[in-house]
Amino acid sequence: MKSVSVIVPVYNMEKYLNKCMDSLVNQTLEDIEIIVVNDGSSDNSQKILDKYKEGYPNKIKVINQENLGISAARNNGIKVATGKYLGFVDSDDFVDLNMFKHLYKKIEKTNSDIVVCNYKKYYMLNGEYSDINVVKNINFDNIYDDPSIINSIDYAPWNKLYKKDLFEDIEFPLNKKYEDINAILKVFFKAKKISKLGEYLYFYRINEKGETLTINKKIEDIVFILKDLVDWSKMQNRYHLIEGEMKKLCVNQTFYYLILAYQLNDLEYINNFRNKIIDFLNSSFKGWKKCFIYKSKLEIKFISKIILINNILFKIFIKRKIKN
Repeated sequence: MKSVSVIVPVYNMEKYLNKCMDSLVNQTLEDIEIIVVNDGSSDNSQKILDKYKEGYPNKIKVINQENLGISAARNNGIKVATGKYLGFVDSDDFVDLNMFKHLYKKIEKTNSDIVVCNYKKYYMLNGEYSDINVVKNINFDNIYDDPSIINSIDYAPWNKLYKKDLFEDIEFPLNKKYEDINAILKVFFKAKKISKLGEYLYFYRINEKGETLTINKKIEDIVFILKDLVDWSKMQNRYHLIEGEMKKLCVNQTFYYLILAYQLNDLEYINNFRNKIIDFLNSSFKGWKKCFIYKSKLEIKFISKIILINNILFKIFIKRKIKN
């Protein structure tokens, strides 16, 4: 049994994989295993992994699977992990050489279920970095002490260390976008104590084209992801303590992605997506129409009102939006 298992999903990442793996095999925490899940890569990723496996046979496990997606890769990595604690790293990113040593010391010292650290964005276009301070929002032991964490944390799995036991009955949803929101929030709901490190230990790579979202018709997966999360959280015996923040999360996220869907220029699809959102919110929350937490962007507030007020007005607005 290892102290820490680090799970790395890989799909066609030959361009970045060496830097990622170098940052992991050289971790100052010795008692670590690196579980790399090759998700059916068609480039030279497997050859690169074979090289690292040969060089570090006692530290690296390589799992090969057909192309099933990042959720399946993470889930399969969790199944074979022997560590007391779990960490995640995306194969196009890299980490500070002391990252898992510092996280491990913190989680052991505080007897926490999760420890969170800050991270840096690395902009490949100009080689610059920017600090992302996420731990400033964590000032409590668990999510029920201050439910506002639901709308203030980042949902990425990779700047955190978790007790493996938290994942016993939780998986990343298969074949769905936005899977992180679902799995990571469930884990946070289970955690009795959350700690933080102010150090910037993870490096999130922003590609040459900048930080952009891929918009396609999988965007409506957000409804499934949030509905499953709400249904799961309602089965917990303290749902009444977090219901207000869950309502804010669901309104915020669904309307945000609906507005992004304008880029698809498909009026029928957008309208159907809108109807799915309305049905979901109606069935899940009372008084959700009064729940808007957008702090800026007047257009988003205006659009939100149109979405709520009248389906015909919404169709007219979207049709004009698409023409423009």
